[in-house]
Amino acid sequence: MEKNSINNLIPFLIKKGKKSTAEKLIRKGLTFHSNSKEKSFRSSFNQAVINVQPFIMLKTKRIRGKNSLVPTIITKNHSNFLKYSWLAKGIKKQSESIFPKRFVNAIKLNSEKKGWAIEKQKEMHKMAFENIWMRRK
Repeated sequence: MEKNSINNLIPFLIKKGKKSTAEKLIRKGLTFHSNSKEKSFRSSFNQAVINVQPFIMLKTKRIRGKNSLVPTIITKNHSNFLKYSWLAKGIKKQSESIFPKRFVNAIKLNSEKKGWAIEKQKEMHKMAFENIWMRRK
């Protein structure tokens, strides 16, 4: 299994090419988390990344003159892209005003299977499985 790294998340958090700013904000988030008395951030981050990872998605294909949604298995690279981009969007959608708090709370929620990225993944899998059963009838 690949090693989940916070460095893989940084490109999705960058605005206008400011990689150093994104790294500083993540470092602040890590220090913010280290002040709390919860489980280690590394383990909760790894758990969040594992929880968010999709394995099936829908692609549109034209079959017999109609556009149909066909479930397909995602490649490892595309799965990695989706999980980190969903985590970044989930961090940006948090309601806190300070980025380090948003970052820590989003990771904590996703590690507990409650975050925005988890909802996105469940929605995609649900639609894909519904289309699998529709195609079998």
